Amino acid sequence: MTDYFDRIEQGLRRAASQRLHIRWYRRIALPRSRAATVALACVAITGSALAAGGVFQTGASVGPEVPPNPRTDVGVAIPGSARLLALRVADPAGGPPWGLRTIRTTRGLICVQLGRIVGDRIGALGRDGAFKDDGRFHPLSVDYLNVGGFNCGVEDARGNAFLNEEDFALPAAGLLGGGRDVSGGCYTSPKTRAGCGPGDLRDVSYGLLGPAARAITSRSSDGSLAGSATAGPDGAYLVVLTHVEHRCAEQTLIDCVPSPGGETGGPALDVSGAVRSVSYRDGSTCHLMTAEDVAHAMKAEETRFRSVLRSRYPALYHRVFVGQNYRPGALAGLTPREARVFNATHRPFSHGFEHFSCPVVGYSPLRTSPVTSSQVAAPIHVRFEPSAFYCETPGRELAPCARRAPAGYRRIPSPRGHREELVVISFRTRIPIENYDRHYEINISYPGSAARTCPLDAAGEFGPSNSDFAAGAEVRFAQFFDTLCPGDYHVRIDLIGTSGPAGAMPVPGLPGQRHEGEVGRTHIRVR
Repeated sequence: MTDYFDRIEQGLRRAASQRLHIRWYRRIALPRSRAATVALACVAITGSALAAGGVFQTGASVGPEVPPNPRTDVGVAIPGSARLLALRVADPAGGPPWGLRTIRTTRGLICVQLGRIVGDRIGALGRDGAFKDDGRFHPLSVDYLNVGGFNCGVEDARGNAFLNEEDFALPAAGLLGGGRDVSGGCYTSPKTRAGCGPGDLRDVSYGLLGPAARAITSRSSDGSLAGSATAGPDGAYLVVLTHVEHRCAEQTLIDCVPSPGGETGGPALDVSGAVRSVSYRDGSTCHLMTAEDVAHAMKAEETRFRSVLRSRYPALYHRVFVGQNYRPGALAGLTPREARVFNATHRPFSHGFEHFSCPVVGYSPLRTSPVTSSQVAAPIHVRFEPSAFYCETPGRELAPCARRAPAGYRRIPSPRGHREELVVISFRTRIPIENYDRHYEINISYPGSAARTCPLDAAGEFGPSNSDFAAGAEVRFAQFFDTLCPGDYHVRIDLIGTSGPAGAMPVPGLPGQRHEGEVGRTHIRVR
């Protein structure tokens, strides 16, 4: 798919799967040392023997790197809410089976933990570069949540959540995330991870299809189809396959990252994923379209849109398109009125991938009181906090600091050749934000600087507030701005609510979100 709107859709999915809405300093992968070859060989032998005997020594449990806060991010686990599901899926190479555990959190989410099962516990194995290849079983803490990106979903009015996750080239150790618990092996970068073939890696699909789901049909490693029942009241499923590079490349609609941690997901099933059909308790079955069929359907929708736009608004059509091709930069040059007409005409033809997937059956809409822009509008304040060094608190708050980080803080690495300045954008919320049902979204448009030194190659950045706030509390966004890219940055802040099945990845353009009101706009001049 080559036209402009297809690229926009793919770009949003790529941003979500690669977590590009998260600031650069949180995405930096710190170098990790490799385990010695002899140690790897010993662990491979020991691990095989232990797996064959079904006995594992227990190692340190896996917990969050930052102590969780009940009112921030995904929150913390509600005591007694953790439930190990009955699903047991054999690993292609043997050893402990794979399974799932669901956990409810203080911010109205249901999160799913993926791991290997030993006895009645879920965890990860000390192999493939995890836990220094100690060959032990490491249980997962109940607060080890949202370590992927899509493995939490917002509860609906009946307490159900809907989510679907796919992790490509996940090491067989079963450890998602856990940067401080890995030392090399299959957890190193794709450029340096020698010796980690398909036998060491897995493609895993799992999620919650809701209480109406009864069973799934999924693709097996050999390409055949196999059926399996869902588990628990949330319709949980799990598919574990040996990693195959060409299967990863088949993800034509949603970019697939063929490296450890590459993932995609959302409330709807991926049309080109492992799951091919869902059977429901009322006797109906949904068969997913193929990726090729979806591509043709989306192309047909785009063709119909262009035909309608050309017949109704010929002048606007020629402002945006040259023949059948999009005119680069044309949308940015439209007047506000032209942009409204263009978007209103395009909206009936702008179905996302979820439109072609199986429907989310059994969702019960949240009961929230509507608000208007006049109820949420507030003055926005901007202040620069220049410093030679910056630090981050355990609560992920940014602040200037000295060369040596104070107690409880950590230094943020600065990109080489960049001059970053911290800007704090804030306002006081007029309504309470009480869980994940609502959040504030900040959008920052880049100035399009012509400076040769400017490394920016995108239109802007966005990010959610990701916390609870009492009415009258300060909502604070701390953002780095690169002085190599001078100009006026335009800022807009909106209130976003949950309108349908949604995940814990509040990215504009993904399903389950609605615009509820505009807080305000401002601009920041970087010199």
